[in-house]
Amino acid sequence: MAAAHPTQLTLGIRLSDETRFDNYLVSAANKALVEKLLRPDPGQNFLFIRAEKGVGLSHLLQALCHVEQVAEQPAFYLPLAEHEQFSPEILQGIQSMSLLCIDDLDSIAGNAAWEQALFIAVNDIMASPTRLVVGASTAPRYLALKLADLRSRLQAAAVFQLKEPSDEEKFDLLRLRASRRGMNLSEEVANYILARTERSIPALMAVLEALEASTLAHRRAVTIPLVRETLQW
Repeated sequence: MAAAHPTQLTLGIRLSDETRFDNYLVSAANKALVEKLLRPDPGQNFLFIRAEKGVGLSHLLQALCHVEQVAEQPAFYLPLAEHEQFSPEILQGIQSMSLLCIDDLDSIAGNAAWEQALFIAVNDIMASPTRLVVGASTAPRYLALKLADLRSRLQAAAVFQLKEPSDEEKFDLLRLRASRRGMNLSEEVANYILARTERSIPALMAVLEALEASTLAHRRAVTIPLVRETLQW
């Protein structure tokens, strides 16, 4: 009997409602990659994306799964940074999905059970119509994998790099994500924030989360005095 394909809901791995393309800023440097993900080339079903931490890869992979699910196609997002919360058996029957996005693959490097399960899953997927998109912090040949066969399989993927947005693009992203939260972030306030905080995307989103809570609690618009008060700058 074939294994039933997993679902996000039954496994407790849920896509974030905020990780969609309508609040994902596509930078000029990443436009070609995003277009390739949204309009894949026939016959190129296996992509590997390397990216430094905090440049938006997890958002991108989840947004891609959202697109597939809106089209009523089964898609699965697997955050391997959280692999201790589930077992490698999660990959059984995964080739029944339309799309599998594996995030933080380097998190399981050196884990024999996970490496073997991934090797089997990749082999099954490569013999199926399933699209596989893998994300990690480095290219396949530099991953600290013990299973040489898995590294070899990963090197068969088309490899791309997700590049960090420029400071100007982070400015645009900050204002875009603020507007999605119902906050009007002026140019002056956005520049003030960027000049005083870590400029990684997670850090900027944490600032917006704090400001959103503050605006709701105090019923005030986002101004520089409110930013100072909220973030204790």
